[in-house]
Amino acid sequence: MKIENNMSEIKWSDLEDIVIEGGTSCDAFVQSAFHKVWNRELTDHELDHVTSEFAMNMYELAFNRKY
Repeated sequence: MKIENNMSEIKWSDLEDIVIEGGTSCDAFVQSAFHKVWNRELTDHELDHVTSEFAMNMYELAFNRKY
């Protein structure tokens, strides 16, 4: 069974348990995240999309966790 999701449907507010590797540096990426609406962990392809699409959100999340 192949599950296809439209990447544009991923909203930062739908994600929880977000793990960011690389902190606040420019090479940071989302290592794992759980999508509340889809009720599952994101795939590697979806994580790549989230990393590229939500760079500012990642920075703010990592920064706020440090302070």
